[in-house]
Amino acid sequence: MTLRRNTTVVLLLSVFGILFVYPLIWLVSASFKPNAEVFSSIGLVPSSFVWDSYSKGWMGIGANNFGVFFRNTLILVIPVVVLTVLSSILVAYGFARFRFPLKRLLFALMISTLMLPDAVVLVPRYILFRRFGWLNTYLPFYVPALLAVHAFFIFLLI
Repeated sequence: MTLRRNTTVVLLLSVFGILFVYPLIWLVSASFKPNAEVFSSIGLVPSSFVWDSYSKGWMGIGANNFGVFFRNTLILVIPVVVLTVLSSILVAYGFARFRFPLKRLLFALMISTLMLPDAVVLVPRYILFRRFGWLNTYLPFYVPALLAVHAFFIFLLI
């Protein structure tokens, strides 16, 4: 009985695995299809292979190529991730290990910020960044990451 049950479980998990991985496989196969076929077929094998999609994609649009896009992403993502992790670890450690006055109130206030939709704080945040002169810079990404403003990560680490 357990062999039949194990076989059924493995079979179901395999089917679900294929269902979840299929979009990624389709994405890779679609990169070798002509544009007209990408939007008209969900099959994996293209009728005719297009081999220059990646070189055209690397060329980019206008004056910017993929290298510029990639560099800008690295300039934004790596510092923000590192600063967010470091600052969140420090704040979470403080909440988890130390006793201090108003600890419960401050933790409740931090958790309550999770209930604010982003649309509510978007305009005040923009006004604040404009007054600081941070528009068209990476500072609106770096400074909040340095100051542990992501309550979810702090809560998760605690």
